[in-house]
Amino acid sequence: MKRLRAHDKLDEARFFLQHLREERRKTVRNRPEAFRYYLSAFLSAAVSVIQVLDHEAGDAFKEFWRRWRENLAQGVREFLNRMWDRRGAEVHELGPKVEVKEKPVPAELAPGVQIFGPPTMFLPEEHLKRMQELGLPPWTQAWTFIPELHFEGEGDALQVCERYLALLQGLLGDFTNPGLAGGEKRVRGG
Repeated sequence: MKRLRAHDKLDEARFFLQHLREERRKTVRNRPEAFRYYLSAFLSAAVSVIQVLDHEAGDAFKEFWRRWRENLAQGVREFLNRMWDRRGAEVHELGPKVEVKEKPVPAELAPGVQIFGPPTMFLPEEHLKRMQELGLPPWTQAWTFIPELHFEGEGDALQVCERYLALLQGLLGDFTNPGLAGGEKRVRGG
């Protein structure tokens, strides 16, 4: 079977997912909106995988799609629907419902951050207590916050997108390699 255009759309989704990962690692962002832009591009490319398969393969894909979705656990089908709706909200409305949460990270681990001065031998009790509340390791001398985008009711947008991409990879793999055993079982439980 020749390479389908849907493979290109999957590669495009991977491309934008990689940019989401890179953007997430930044502690200093010259373009704070970049994560949202890459998220929008990812959602569009990801939904295009299904749309292009439908266009390229027609009735063969429609029947496959129906059976494939039936074999998914209900929670996975619902997840697939939510991701489709998020893309629709991104393109046709005000965007998907997201919230920004700040994640504390040890400044020593934050790319582009340098700490100058001798290591602290004694940390005040209130410092240690705050570190515990934030879930930081005990060796942390200073910390910074990295903004994370979360889908409402779903969690970290990057992790959700990674899950969606894995599901689409399974779909495309199952469609293009129907003889491989266990394809549908890979995504059954999520």
